[in-house]
Amino acid sequence: MKPEELIADLERVDGTFPGNTIQYALENSESVTPLLLSILNDATANTEKLLKEENYFGHIYAMFLLAQFREKAAFLIVIEFFSLSEEITWELAGDIVTEDLGRILASLSCGETKPLEKMVENSQLDDLVRAAAIDAMLVLLAADEIEREELVRYFDFLLQEGLERECSMIWNHLVVSAINIYPEELTESIRKAYRDNLVDEDFVSRYHVDDALASGKETVLDWLHQNHAYRLVTDSVSDISKWLT
Repeated sequence: MKPEELIADLERVDGTFPGNTIQYALENSESVTPLLLSILNDATANTEKLLKEENYFGHIYAMFLLAQFREKAAFLIVIEFFSLSEEITWELAGDIVTEDLGRILASLSCGETKPLEKMVENSQLDDLVRAAAIDAMLVLLAADEIEREELVRYFDFLLQEGLERECSMIWNHLVVSAINIYPEELTESIRKAYRDNLVDEDFVSRYHVDDALASGKETVLDWLHQNHAYRLVTDSVSDISKWLT
């Protein structure tokens, strides 16, 4: 397959799934990776143009395929793309932000968490993009690529001083994520966040913390390891297909 043919097949959705092209990319990852990086770079640099086009999907194919390849060269490009304006993020990526971005970021990070931390702490980003960066850390924990103790320390920093002190979705998501890694060491910091009215109890009740503690560390962490939402991208065909049906 010629490079221009692969790019043409992946650029737009036309009602059919480009299965042969995807399979070719999976079988020839080394040769197609530069093409996929080019698609991703072009999309990031030309978002205003893409907003005017219909059915463009090249950047989505590229993100999932490069995530499956564990291509770290795409990590900062994807972060740059999702650091653009909220309008661009949602128009060009939609529900991928809440459904798969965490898995994509984790797969591209190859275990590097500092860029993810910068995303979480950047109050200028969309809160759901920041939440996806937190999700990426949970994916890395579930994949045994980072230690739980590392994540506990970072979450405690966020709870105590790392986030702006106002009720928001990022606070809600942080508490949910702390619950999902077993919140024993974070309990007092979480309770203080509730006392300071930083967490919406309609989103996550303080009693969910107690429920997690009562369930036990092994049970909570086993749930995390078994949950598909916290798995690395290993089957991009399945992941991409769900967005085209």
